[in-house]
Amino acid sequence: MKKYKFNYLFTVMFQLCSLLISFFPGIFLMWLLINPNEGEGVLYIFPLYIVLILFFTVLGNAIHLLISIFTDYHVYIDEKNITIQGKRILTQSMSLEDVNYIVFDHGTITKYGGGSPCSITLFDASYSKSLIINNPSFLLICNLQKRLKHATFKFNNYKYYIICGCGFAVFSLLICLFT
Repeated sequence: MKKYKFNYLFTVMFQLCSLLISFFPGIFLMWLLINPNEGEGVLYIFPLYIVLILFFTVLGNAIHLLISIFTDYHVYIDEKNITIQGKRILTQSMSLEDVNYIVFDHGTITKYGGGSPCSITLFDASYSKSLIINNPSFLLICNLQKRLKHATFKFNNYKYYIICGCGFAVFSLLICLFT
């Protein structure tokens, strides 16, 4: 039986890294338009951006490791079942063979709190039975993906990042052209 703890920083890390990745096309265009003669300078943006994303990911996981010392295990996966237990939630269980659809929701962060956490929802074939895992750990996601190869994965709200990336690219292009 494998045990997993909730990752309370997963939503923040995912949102921050997704925004950085979606802003990359605009920053790349801005760099090209501001420095058109520096062809080699473009090569410095890629490693710097990757290091920035890795820095926030490592920092978030390091803080999560410190927090996880003081938290309990809540998600259990054995040979045939996945179970969620906790103090404030009812114990829920679902057979791994019944899972046909997995929906990943990236959650929201709001200015004054009250956002929704990142979650994974497991559904059976008829969508009648579901199991919601809020704040999943990265290792839990990898284990579910490895064990549930027959299930269909769906990513909710991905269009936001595409629109954000395109909008920022157009905005940065307009700033560079009119200044």
